[in-house]
Amino acid sequence: MPSTIGSTLVGVPFARRRDFRCGAFLAEAGCQATTVHLISSGQVRCFSLSEDGCEATTAVLGPGQLVGVSALFGVSTNLLFAQALTPVHTWALPTAQLREQVWRNPMLLGLLVGALAQRFALAEGLLRDVLLLPVRDRLGDIELRLSAALGGRRPALNRTQLAGLVHARPETLTRVVATHFAADSPPQPRQPRLRAFGKGAVLIGLDAPIGHVNQLIEGELQIALAGADKRQFSMHTLRAGDFLGIAGLVGLPPTGLTAIALSDGAVRTISADEFLRQIAAEPAALRGLARQLGKELMQMERQLSMASARTARQRLVAYLRELEPQSSGDKFVSHELLARGIGTSRETVTRALRVLEQEGIIIRNGRRVRLRSRPQGSVGEVLLLAKKRGKEPEYRRHIHKSARDPHDEPRELLVVDG
Repeated sequence: MPSTIGSTLVGVPFARRRDFRCGAFLAEAGCQATTVHLISSGQVRCFSLSEDGCEATTAVLGPGQLVGVSALFGVSTNLLFAQALTPVHTWALPTAQLREQVWRNPMLLGLLVGALAQRFALAEGLLRDVLLLPVRDRLGDIELRLSAALGGRRPALNRTQLAGLVHARPETLTRVVATHFAADSPPQPRQPRLRAFGKGAVLIGLDAPIGHVNQLIEGELQIALAGADKRQFSMHTLRAGDFLGIAGLVGLPPTGLTAIALSDGAVRTISADEFLRQIAAEPAALRGLARQLGKELMQMERQLSMASARTARQRLVAYLRELEPQSSGDKFVSHELLARGIGTSRETVTRALRVLEQEGIIIRNGRRVRLRSRPQGSVGEVLLLAKKRGKEPEYRRHIHKSARDPHDEPRELLVVDG
């Protein structure tokens, strides 16, 4: 984190100090993203709200972390709510000025990449925990990751917030003894190593050792998270030059990375020192990494929001709606692909599709599946309670409208069993 002199953030003359009481909002979803906050002390919870009021915590941030970074990647409004869990002190950075400076100021760009890397590794771990681990392992792993991301401090979450984060009832937490489960730590390489692969190969153990990071130097990989059983969750596609195994670089536990090779290629493992030398010598590489992490972080936090749906059936509906705009009606979507997309088994997808058809949520015509249109004009209201010090509660109302354009026609997806 940049050093400070009195009321000035060194190297960032446009930064201004801001203080937030416990419960105050640093950012609100749907509002204009006018400010990025650099946290100097305290803890902030980032979360999304679904149309029916379901919360999904995507991060607990501490000193050195940034709030509102999506504004640096072409998004004009805040995607998440950010609420102070404790009294919080920040440096407020006007988005317009930061966006103008960050891509040509090495100090600001390094700060951005460091914050994104830690938050990315945290979101990756939370996504795996929520979708692929049983509650007991999930609770222990989340506590371990949050503590590591907060520099050893305990997250200031109350029981209800923690229960929501691990997708369990508060009373369940009193009965469950957490086990600190994590993916097996990969072996520590003695020197940078190269791992070649062929098209169609399944690569396991792609987590980088602590103090290292992996880089795809050739080819294309479809990255997924793996659970303790056979379930997997597909995340994103990486191409030559992209980095993976970010958790090892920032000192967080491994996340069980696996991949399917979409072409021939190779991955290399490099140490943190070599990584820093590489990006110092190639400023364009640092900018590329920032854009990669920003794009993938926003995608993962959308997936975390979708994962807040407690049943596989609800997640499947959300995922099908996400696939609709990409469908041309002639591409096959297998049950296996749908299962990897929502972190469940193929058999569960088959049963869920059958139930959704019976409930009239989807219409099947042979292999073609079409989601019914959402009711037009429906508005979900969510009341957020922000407590004042010793005063009556203050309510903030946020109206969440359907994201579907009323003139859009539902598209068909070609779904096949297998």
